[in-house]
Amino acid sequence: MTFFDEISKNLTGYGKEAARKAKDAAQVLQLKAQIRGEKQKINELYAAIGAVYFKNHRDDSEDEYKIFFPEIESAMVHVAELEKKLSQLDTTEKCPCCGAAVKKGDSFCSKCGTPIQKEEDGTEEQHIAVTEDDFVQEETAKEPVKSVLEMRLQLSKSSVKKYTAMKQTACRDNRARGMFSFYGASRTGRWAGRNIQLQNLPQNHLEDLTEARELVKTGSFDDVQMIYDDVPDTLSQLIRTAFIPRQGMKFIVADFSAIEARVIAWLADEQWVLDAFANNKDLYCETASRMFGVPVEKHGINGELRQKGKQCTLSCSYGGAKGALIAMGAIDSGMKEDELQPLVIAWREANPNIVRFWHSLEQCAMKCIKEKTVTKTNRLTFSYEAGFLFIELPSGRRLAYAKPRIGENKFGGESITYMGINAQKKWDRLETFGGKIAENVCQAVARDLLMYSMQTLSHCFIVATVHDEIIIEASKDMSLDVVCQQMARTPKWAEGLILRADGYECEYYKKD
Repeated sequence: MTFFDEISKNLTGYGKEAARKAKDAAQVLQLKAQIRGEKQKINELYAAIGAVYFKNHRDDSEDEYKIFFPEIESAMVHVAELEKKLSQLDTTEKCPCCGAAVKKGDSFCSKCGTPIQKEEDGTEEQHIAVTEDDFVQEETAKEPVKSVLEMRLQLSKSSVKKYTAMKQTACRDNRARGMFSFYGASRTGRWAGRNIQLQNLPQNHLEDLTEARELVKTGSFDDVQMIYDDVPDTLSQLIRTAFIPRQGMKFIVADFSAIEARVIAWLADEQWVLDAFANNKDLYCETASRMFGVPVEKHGINGELRQKGKQCTLSCSYGGAKGALIAMGAIDSGMKEDELQPLVIAWREANPNIVRFWHSLEQCAMKCIKEKTVTKTNRLTFSYEAGFLFIELPSGRRLAYAKPRIGENKFGGESITYMGINAQKKWDRLETFGGKIAENVCQAVARDLLMYSMQTLSHCFIVATVHDEIIIEASKDMSLDVVCQQMARTPKWAEGLILRADGYECEYYKKD
């Protein structure tokens, strides 16, 4: 039985348990609401009795309020019945060893560690729909609503559903095929994922992946919950490990190092960045050093500035500003909002050629669209043919933008628009600008470099590509260093571009 077969088999029990907990919690809320209603009714009847009594001021007025007794007694009986049902659905129980309160459904006592026996039931698996409101309410909800919403969100994690996609995609030999779409990304021509979608697998950060993997394979979810606490998160981190080589083989995973930073520096002729790569220097330290005018060393002098250099490099290379830094997590990492814009300015001053590259791309594209003429800049050629704007890359491949026009942006200036697929998967007119064109071009060049590397490594059995990464199923004696050296070879059309590839070996696919 394959890894994902075993997981798929054992996930059913966990899904049933989680669904039962969510259902019970909802019933608890309903019963508590009914109890409140009955008690309110009792209070109202008590008030009515008091009103009659004080109105008449007579101790012998029994006949006037005795009529309320049957209704009060009926409500009390109903309250007792509801409280009995509530006790059956109570979210806590006593530990048989120490007597501490334990959440119902927990496998172990949080105080003494004694195992809590569970009763088997025949509850069928239920589908729990999750709405966008759940993500908002989960942050502010009180118990037990918060717990219900948390379980709903956990059960809805698309990453866990990938195990089902694996089972459906696997062929009779338990190998998955048909997972890649050549030229799947319309703007850049990169490969796109299908079915299992290897391009958006969650990362793994567990130190003991092998141990966690074995626990899940055997269906020991109680142990998983005790050791790792969050079962759905653990399952997500183990998704990569479901991909294994044939018996007696291994995976070699090789990846371009900082490929987009290298490509944009090469296209923009940002020489100090190229020199940093040529001398094997830390790009983020070098960037921070130029931004702040002081030496920066990783884990050394002014080392705290490296993170700012890294976030600016990742956020600002394609025209991003303050908003891009926030989206990249600058605030969460401890930066103050009022220092973000100065950081953007400092990064742009440290990379003047990259900034000019954005403007040059936009100007060439506009001129090409307006005048229907050929324009060139930074190893790129723009042309207008048959209602399409084409950008010819150094490799000779061309990017196409349908029905380009010069429109007006939200600031009142000129902008480039074209027809394409919007975020809602509909054919629509889209807007672009110099930084966005730079991103398309750089990712497209990176794709061509990956293609060249795949041709260079065609003697190897390449089983998958993920972004700028190649996964090779190799014999035990194949050298990782040789693979990385061959992957880092530069094609003739990219003279002056310095490439580097790093990699690792593994018995199952993972993120090193």
